[in-house]
Amino acid sequence: EQIVQRHRHSRDQLKRQQEQRWLTEERERAERTPKGIRGLWGWVTGKNRKIRQENEAEISRAQERDRTEKQTTIQRQLSERRTLQKKIKAARQQKTTKIQELNRDVAKYMAMDGCNRLELTKTFETQRKRGEGRERSRPQRGGRGPDFTPN
Repeated sequence: EQIVQRHRHSRDQLKRQQEQRWLTEERERAERTPKGIRGLWGWVTGKNRKIRQENEAEISRAQERDRTEKQTTIQRQLSERRTLQKKIKAARQQKTTKIQELNRDVAKYMAMDGCNRLELTKTFETQRKRGEGRERSRPQRGGRGPDFTPN
């Protein structure tokens, strides 16, 4: 969910930036068009048509630039999401493998005769007691499960 929120915030921020830039550029284009008597004279001489064509070309370039920015953001986010999904899939596979190993160990234990079971249980208890006084070699994270935060 964190990645979804972060991606959504990033896209919203890009949209706001593009809208603000659009308004600024639109104001600049409007200022280029002469008004009053100059505007009338520009209409007669054809200068207004030239300015309008330049503005239309600029609008097309700006729209293409904005589409490219948006598409680049989307592609980057999809790539990040794919990487995360690969990590999740690998963690799930590791978990499945570990559970299968534990199931095999339980089956072996259940297949042992009583004498071997007792001996194995004592060995395990002794090893566990030795390990109780030791500190953990890795620091514990706050949450459960693997850490999928981007590097």
